[in-house]
Amino acid sequence: MPRPRLKKRLGQHHLVRPELCRPLIDFLAPDAGERVLEVGPGGGVLTRALLAAGARVWGVELDPEWAWELRRALPDPRLQPLVMDALELPWQRLPAGTLVAGNLPYNVATPLLAGILPHHARIPRAGFLLQKEVAE
Repeated sequence: MPRPRLKKRLGQHHLVRPELCRPLIDFLAPDAGERVLEVGPGGGVLTRALLAAGARVWGVELDPEWAWELRRALPDPRLQPLVMDALELPWQRLPAGTLVAGNLPYNVATPLLAGILPHHARIPRAGFLLQKEVAE
């Protein structure tokens, strides 16, 4: 079965090099079984690294095709793909202690970070990969 196509209208840009995830995994340092909410897991490169570190992952994916692909490619019981818009997440309802990670598309990075910051007491650590132009 072919993988879904990337959708430019959603700003999709998936990781292809797993080594780029290492600094993010080291920063988050999830304990075995610790919950990590991953924004936009796409093809699952960061998801694999989080699972390998022992995390339980909620993968919030806007694109149902990629959420299905994630489940097909990573049939791990510690992975729960959720089809929804991360910009509409009720951050205040996250279980306390949930870590957050993601490889963010440029068009949602700023509003997503603005949505998370007021809930820093619930989220002990959040780490993201951003396109260079967004970070600058």
